[in-house]
Amino acid sequence: MRILITSIGGTLIPALIKYLKKDKQLKNIFIIGVDKRNIKKKYFLLDKFYKLSESSSKNYIRKILEISIEEKIDLIIPYSDNESLQISKNINLFKKKKISVMVNNYSTVKKIMNKEKTFKILKKNNIYLPKFKIAKNIQELKKNFSFFDYPLKSLILKPVISIGGRGVVILKGKNDKIQNWVGKGKREKVLSSKNVSLTKKFFKYGALMMMEVLNEPLYDVDNLFLKNKYISIIRKRINPNGIPYKGNILLKNNNITNYCKKITKILNLRFLTDIDLITDKFNNPCLLEINPRPSGSVVINYLAQIPLFSYAIALCLNKKYKIKLNYKKKKIINKVICNARKL
Repeated sequence: MRILITSIGGTLIPALIKYLKKDKQLKNIFIIGVDKRNIKKKYFLLDKFYKLSESSSKNYIRKILEISIEEKIDLIIPYSDNESLQISKNINLFKKKKISVMVNNYSTVKKIMNKEKTFKILKKNNIYLPKFKIAKNIQELKKNFSFFDYPLKSLILKPVISIGGRGVVILKGKNDKIQNWVGKGKREKVLSSKNVSLTKKFFKYGALMMMEVLNEPLYDVDNLFLKNKYISIIRKRINPNGIPYKGNILLKNNNITNYCKKITKILNLRFLTDIDLITDKFNNPCLLEINPRPSGSVVINYLAQIPLFSYAIALCLNKKYKIKLNYKKKKIINKVICNARKL
């Protein structure tokens, strides 16, 4: 079983590879890593490493294909949004060489990377969502302020297509008390209504999604659907912003599971994706975004003895794999605090 994982330089990837290597059901697993940065192979427990340029490079797909053929790769797992998009666009090139890819088809990836398309499709299908509007210029931005009762109430602006919180701005309302975690993300900005000067800089990353400010808890849902097998693992964030990672609390919540299952069906999601949720004032789960690849912290499931990532690999390669999801026996109905430092 020979696997290639892209964007291998993530903080928790060494722990993930450690668990893959220790998994007795994944026999003779050989892992090759790819990243744009130099990676210490020994630290990441990789069998082999290749440094490649950005996924936007014209030669990226050609290089990935060449490596996969040379190394006799069985499965490619893209671990960034852009790589997921590029590989899904060229998925037939890999299929012709009998190389499996853990990624949705191109139309699905393109759709879920665009928050406007995702939200409009889900709204049309009566999925419960936070209040939102789309603004493509300053005029539309101003026009939509009244819909959110801004400047009295707070408002979040985020690019329709973005990665890692880039370009996110919180416009703080005059009389609004927002929770302490809001705006504390590495790439987020908080602006008081007194200091807002609307310029084209707001649209640096393109059209904006305007959204009401909601509450914690926030959740990462490891969402797997493949070959009529559906599993969702719900992880409550200890740090609501997610970055820096401070651990998770795993829990069982049928309301959230059913919510994600409906989204999965409507958007035709396959393989292992990462669904980010937030909570409204009525304690209902609300979608924030969907990432077309596994979560960077999916390894946390191994600490709860749920090898979801291993199971996804086995499903992709038509291998037998036994996975137990007895939450009571695993004692994760209540609180299992999984801290990255313990890995």
